[in-house]
Amino acid sequence: MILDGFRLTFSAIGYQFHFGLESHFDVDLDDFCDQCPFKQASSGCYHTSKDKMHSCSPEDLIKSKDASAREKPVYIPMYQKNVQRRIRPLFRQFRDTLLIELKSIPLEKLTIANNHVLSATGMKLQSLLSLQKIGVGSVSIWVEGLDLTDEDQLIQIRDPRLLSVVMAAGDYDRTKWPVMDFVRYLILLSHQALAGQEVDHTRTENHHSIKSDNRLDNFLTSIIPKYADTSGGVKVEIDNHPFFMLQYDLSSDELQRKFREHPHDIRLPLCGDRNWKLKNDSIVKDTITKANVSSRDSILWIANPEGTVKFWSSELETPIQESMTATLLETDIVLTMRYFLQTIGLLAFRLSSVNLSPTKLSKIRQKLFIDIDKYCNINVSHKDTTRRRLESLKSRFQVDEMYEGLVARLDLVSTKLSTAHSASVERQQLLLTLVFAFFGAFTVLDALWRTIHLTVAGISISAIVMRIMGAVFVTGIVWLISLVAKRVSE
Repeated sequence: MILDGFRLTFSAIGYQFHFGLESHFDVDLDDFCDQCPFKQASSGCYHTSKDKMHSCSPEDLIKSKDASAREKPVYIPMYQKNVQRRIRPLFRQFRDTLLIELKSIPLEKLTIANNHVLSATGMKLQSLLSLQKIGVGSVSIWVEGLDLTDEDQLIQIRDPRLLSVVMAAGDYDRTKWPVMDFVRYLILLSHQALAGQEVDHTRTENHHSIKSDNRLDNFLTSIIPKYADTSGGVKVEIDNHPFFMLQYDLSSDELQRKFREHPHDIRLPLCGDRNWKLKNDSIVKDTITKANVSSRDSILWIANPEGTVKFWSSELETPIQESMTATLLETDIVLTMRYFLQTIGLLAFRLSSVNLSPTKLSKIRQKLFIDIDKYCNINVSHKDTTRRRLESLKSRFQVDEMYEGLVARLDLVSTKLSTAHSASVERQQLLLTLVFAFFGAFTVLDALWRTIHLTVAGISISAIVMRIMGAVFVTGIVWLISLVAKRVSE
């Protein structure tokens, strides 16, 4: 592969997942600590819009004089630094996010595809959980200390459904976890906490709902009333976005030279391409060379919809954790945009097939337009390199195309709104026409039949009854003429 022969000094291989939180729009993230289900397992949290960081400690450790017994957050301070340096205050406010860092979990064993069992000595499982007020959550989870040289393992580990871990110790009763079960467990706890529900950790860790996306979706629908109202299909997981972040003992010049000489090698971890050696130059240029969003020679950062690869030289100018969180922050912004657009797209599809009043439909459409315009078009960053990189990522992740497609779909909702409005006006006009026809006919017949009395089959019919019957008859004729005219115009 591209860096064979160089010593690996740091590795983080993991995934980013996204899930829906639309049913918790009215939750105040400032009060989340009161019902936080992650207190025992987290080291701290960070509220981006308030720019406040909070360290978590179990109650028994708070009173302890041994400060070393408490695990301090490692990635959150670096994440906060990147938010302050890269993200504009207005976007922080709109994206209002609570970031929770879980404690490092030592691993005893790691299994890939049920047949590659790796000793996990020195490996740790790390997790960052993001809860956003726009109705989207994300889980970034990775294994540190994993060194893979086998091509099959590199390809298989891109799929989190094939990865299982055995935890050495920690704050969980369960030690054997398929990675996807652990991710769904975090998602379930997030929903329960935001809904203000009591959490039984022991029961939740082994709950049937975390065995599949459909089960979790159905379970959330059953326990959270608002969840069913916002459901547009399975909302638990978007296509996972794998990432490989590796530091090697080599100089920046060596790193850049290797990339120039062998760019096609990166297709193996980035795309999971078994035929990475055989791809022609045009494909490599489009998927690798053009996808290079690095802004320093000490970093090689390649990102596209299939994944993210980031290599560091030994001459990296900033802490690894700071560089890692910069990548997780920026890719999460774009992945959240993509998920956000997909979610609104599902809602727009539902709006085109449900029967809503024109007024309510108009209000929903206006809110959707405001939300997507703010989140997808607002100037995200006040740092030029970050701004250029985000624009590049949006292009490669086809966010702009998705935005245009969603606008077109909302235009269909506008057409439905216009049609519904026209139909409503037409019905009102027809009703008024029939009312005027009735009373007009009644007035005309009043003078004609004022003194006429008829006797039919021995029953005396008064003038007033005759006038009403005549007016109804004339109104019916007018209604039939209106129907014929409408069919002819169609």
